[in-house]
Amino acid sequence: MRDEINALYIPHHVMLTSRIILLPLFVTTLSLGTVFAPRQAGTWEFLKMSYEAYAFYAFYNLLIHYAGGPRALVADLSQRKHNIQIWAPNVSPCRCFIICYKIRRCDIMYNAPDVITYHNFKLAEKFVLQFCMLVPVFSVILIIIKESMLLETAMFISTVVCMYGLFIFMDLTHEVCAERGVSTHGKFVAMKVAIVFSSLLMTVLSFFLHTSYCGYDAHIITEAYGATISSFAMIPLAFMMKRVFPVEELEVCHMAPMDNPLGHPDTKTQADYEAQAASKIKGGKHSKEKRQSTIRNDAYAGSAGYDGILEDRFASAEDLGSRDVEADPLAEPVEIRRMSSAQPKHNFDL
Repeated sequence: MRDEINALYIPHHVMLTSRIILLPLFVTTLSLGTVFAPRQAGTWEFLKMSYEAYAFYAFYNLLIHYAGGPRALVADLSQRKHNIQIWAPNVSPCRCFIICYKIRRCDIMYNAPDVITYHNFKLAEKFVLQFCMLVPVFSVILIIIKESMLLETAMFISTVVCMYGLFIFMDLTHEVCAERGVSTHGKFVAMKVAIVFSSLLMTVLSFFLHTSYCGYDAHIITEAYGATISSFAMIPLAFMMKRVFPVEELEVCHMAPMDNPLGHPDTKTQADYEAQAASKIKGGKHSKEKRQSTIRNDAYAGSAGYDGILEDRFASAEDLGSRDVEADPLAEPVEIRRMSSAQPKHNFDL
């Protein structure tokens, strides 16, 4: 029931944006927990990495949502005249990866590198989703093992692959989002700073801090120092988030319906709202006109807002005024009956 209420009254892009801009607050809170309770540093780190992965996934969904959905984005880019280089061959670290795919001649990469299809779009999507799923798992394992160079290397590789996948989506959605008044470069930089900074910070500190202090081992001391630096670094990041996620973009509510990569719809169309409103009053003792008016009002309340409700009421008033007033007085508003009774009767018979 809660999801239905959110779908009716809170736009999907507003919910995604709120989860993203709360990232500095969560990171700061959990980092302070590491400083004041260093023996539970592994638990705090797991919670922090889990929310970072969740915010990253929300940011990916936000980009695709602004673009209208995966299939709508692919169809839009396929109709454009210029070529879209989805694999960014000019990025040096990824050249060997692209060459390997060309040699293997997979079905996904059988087309030219600058031709976007839905299949290679889904492959680029997996680059982002693997980070959201693997990083929390690696964090749980690190709580048990404490230190593992293999796991830290795997987390670093997962972060790099995710950044590359997100770079692809930023390049694909930039022009489409710009046409709708949404800028993506600043958002991408903010998310990159939030994720890469925390990952690289712990890697750099692990090379310099090797001594214990006050009964705490070197690993806990490294976590505490990293948490302190991260807490102060989140202050300018919070102002950056406020700048790159302006309130004006949240007012953009006329978004095309999209299909979620997990299989369920992210946004509801007008027909969905009408069907949901009809199911609420099904079986009630309402007249036909009253039931249709309620369906339209609930639908406009979910999709167009209060302006849609007023417009629908004015339309209903005109329809009722054109019909016989005495046919069904209970289904008519009081204002219509007052207006009809107050009008003087003229006799034009000569």
